[in-house]
Amino acid sequence: MRTILNWQCTLCLLPVLLAPGCSKEKPATSAPPAAEVGVITVALRDVPIVYDFVGQTQSSQQVEIRARVNGFLDQR
Repeated sequence: MRTILNWQCTLCLLPVLLAPGCSKEKPATSAPPAAEVGVITVALRDVPIVYDFVGQTQSSQQVEIRARVNGFLDQR
């Protein structure tokens, strides 16, 4: 019973789907005019790769640094 109903639905829908394809062909419309675009000349040259990043860092531990002697470090 169910397969008969499926076939009947298919046979009823088939003409509805195929009918638009049987209409007369419409005359072809002309294409719209081409849009103007800008053109540039490409030149081969070396370009340096530079990465600039902005960020903040934070230590995982806090450490206190103290000098063992008094004075300034003039040279390493």
